[in-house]
Amino acid sequence: MSLSLTVTFANATGPSMLLLEELTRWQPPLRELVGAGEPLNPEMVERIERAWGVP
Repeated sequence: MSLSLTVTFANATGPSMLLLEELTRWQPPLRELVGAGEPLNPEMVERIERAWGVP
């Protein structure tokens, strides 16, 4: 059986660290990226959506 991660959950620090990377280098099979705690900034949301197509 092969399983893959399709939903990930993180506080705002996790996705913020992603801004330091070139997101298009990876194409994770994510359906959703869920944040908790403080709101994500619009730049972060836009880059993740553009690179991975994840809402």
